[in-house]
Amino acid sequence: MIIASKGETLFFMTTLSVPAYQETTAGAEVVRRPLWHALGGRILYMTEEWVVYRTPNMEGIYLLYWESTDRRQRFGVLIRVKEHPIGDQTLPRSEFAGYYGAYVPLINGSEAPTALFLARARTKKPDRPAPPDFMDNQGNIDIDLPLRPILPRPNRPCQGNNRTNESVQIENAQWRELAGTLTIDAQLAASLRELLGISVSVGTTINVYAEWRRVVRFRMVDCYRCENGAWRWVGSRVEYETCTYLEGYTPPWICRAVDLGVLTNFICPKEPIYDKNCVSIGDCPCPPNAPIIVGPGYKPCSKMTGE
Repeated sequence: MIIASKGETLFFMTTLSVPAYQETTAGAEVVRRPLWHALGGRILYMTEEWVVYRTPNMEGIYLLYWESTDRRQRFGVLIRVKEHPIGDQTLPRSEFAGYYGAYVPLINGSEAPTALFLARARTKKPDRPAPPDFMDNQGNIDIDLPLRPILPRPNRPCQGNNRTNESVQIENAQWRELAGTLTIDAQLAASLRELLGISVSVGTTINVYAEWRRVVRFRMVDCYRCENGAWRWVGSRVEYETCTYLEGYTPPWICRAVDLGVLTNFICPKEPIYDKNCVSIGDCPCPPNAPIIVGPGYKPCSKMTGE
């Protein structure tokens, strides 16, 4: 687990190249979907060799992860944001590809096609160009073995039961990203003109940007076992529920074109996209995966956000 301050920028290097995006081409459409995801905070930049992440301005435990295009392979790193980060271990000084930093512990590391290296400073001759806004020795960052509770310990004696401490928080985030491109051919130009009344010259390439809004509900849980009249911490978990809303595209007629069948590769969800994740440490197992649709009319995002 990495410990960092609020609003800290972390520069991760992949030791082996992994794709940062999935690109799908259908005729004139090229749609780009990211493979790196952040539950809390924001990804500022990603390539096959770099992932730049900014922590949120709220204390908590957040997840940065990579997921393969078939969703069968996933690995990531936990990031704990604290007002004043103090870890059990001073950040070790290793070197990779001409940068000083540290290898970070991974979740599902056995599935990872690469290791992650937290780059902190350049050597005199780095082997890779630095990403935008890279600063040597930026910020106060530690690596902390997750062998402690997330929340304050209970201080009352116990009698033969298990118990949990829980805390729930909500983060709202908005971002804009390049979703793909359109290269206008004669057929697409004719369809846009006929069905939407839009004139675009053949041969024009249009960058398509998506505006997203996301609500993340974090449930942090510490698990305790009663032993000899005292509570002994046995593990923790963090449960994440996300509701992601497409606010719109630029140009604004993309979803109209999708509804009319002019474009087929861009997504225009009418309902928010709901997902759930959980990370467990020690003997504090994640709850069984409940189906996303529990019954007729079940809308978890309405329950979470009140919308």
